[in-house]
Amino acid sequence: SKKSDDSQEGTYILKMNNVYPIIDDILDDNDIDRITLDEKEIEKYKVNKNDILINRTNSLELVGKTGVFKKECDAVYASYLMKATCKEDFSPEYLSFFMNLSSTKNILRGMAEQSNGQYNINFEKVKKLVVKYPKNKDILKKCIEEFEKYCSSMKSVGYLSDILDKEIESMFNNYMVE
Repeated sequence: SKKSDDSQEGTYILKMNNVYPIIDDILDDNDIDRITLDEKEIEKYKVNKNDILINRTNSLELVGKTGVFKKECDAVYASYLMKATCKEDFSPEYLSFFMNLSSTKNILRGMAEQSNGQYNINFEKVKKLVVKYPKNKDILKKCIEEFEKYCSSMKSVGYLSDILDKEIESMFNNYMVE
């Protein structure tokens, strides 16, 4: 469990603040830290397209935060995240959608145990979670479409928030000119 580097060298490392329901171009490369690892460590923590990342350790509110990795880059995940890979017949987008439902998060929070001020969930417990998966492909498709609309809205809100932050900063700087 090495610390990430401040340099622009090394492999991208995904941390809790990089986990969104769909991890794609919502993440600017400048917002992802880098870490220098040997090949063995890279192989152990490598994230592949469509892998699911689950926040294993954090506050009770953030334990269980889940995202599906869609970004086109080589990356590893921090040790306080868990990685899951869907079987070929299952949709990683749907799993991320299901894991981010309030009802599912409440179940995950119920699995969490507190230690040293942090909450932790055990991967063995998470694997026992019953996933309500639609048998009808049309219903599955509709669920995924709605989830993607939701994620798109989140991106828009995040983008607008970033613009507003920049405008406020600019306005503040203009008033602070001596």
